[in-house]
Amino acid sequence: ENVAVDESHLLWKGRLSFRQFIRIKRACFGIKSYILSESTSGYIWKLILYCGNETEIQQRPDCGHATNVVLTLLDGLENKGYKVFVDNYYCSPELALELSKVKTDVVGTVCANRKNVPKDLAKMKLKKGEMSAMYDVSGKMGCVKWMDKREVMCLSTVHPLGTVEVQRRGKQVVVPSVIDAYNRLMGGVDRVDQMLSAYPVERKRLKRWYKKEFRHLINMCVFNAHVLHSKNGGKLTLYEFR
Repeated sequence: ENVAVDESHLLWKGRLSFRQFIRIKRACFGIKSYILSESTSGYIWKLILYCGNETEIQQRPDCGHATNVVLTLLDGLENKGYKVFVDNYYCSPELALELSKVKTDVVGTVCANRKNVPKDLAKMKLKKGEMSAMYDVSGKMGCVKWMDKREVMCLSTVHPLGTVEVQRRGKQVVVPSVIDAYNRLMGGVDRVDQMLSAYPVERKRLKRWYKKEFRHLINMCVFNAHVLHSKNGGKLTLYEFR
């Protein structure tokens, strides 16, 4: 029901025309993949390897690149009521509109300067703990702004723009329900990266990027197999399963 779209990076320091740099990733230089995963278990549904202009993404001329990536990853899962969690690279009113056409919801952080994000909301000044929210004309797409340590804006087509209490460092804190859901259900791909980094199979001395990527894909397959093993009552840890 809940899936997440994010990027994964495989460390590669050698020469490669489509090598990417992502500052926030542990392997900041490397081979990038777009991944669709199950939000809680991390099970990988689909992967697109970034290969520059040759990347296999369905191009819709009326949509931006980020929206096309998400729509390509979701190919085959339309009209099944999934909720897709994305970060601010992918999230936009444009994506929400496209997904609504195939009965799919979206939740994600959104940049204040995105096209069609409410300007009045984006410019609003808030004190710590305060929030403000707006719906679109249809009432199906909501945008909430909340001041934590810094301003956070989230867009959702599924969550009511209310608040919930959560435990933070031993204290009860009131946060917008959409941000709470995002924090809980966005980390599917990060979970995969964390688990795979604990049991690497990629040799550091490999001189061909495709050999390293192949080993990485095998590692992902083992991870997926362990998720299915666990969902069917298996008791082995990932280490024992391997």
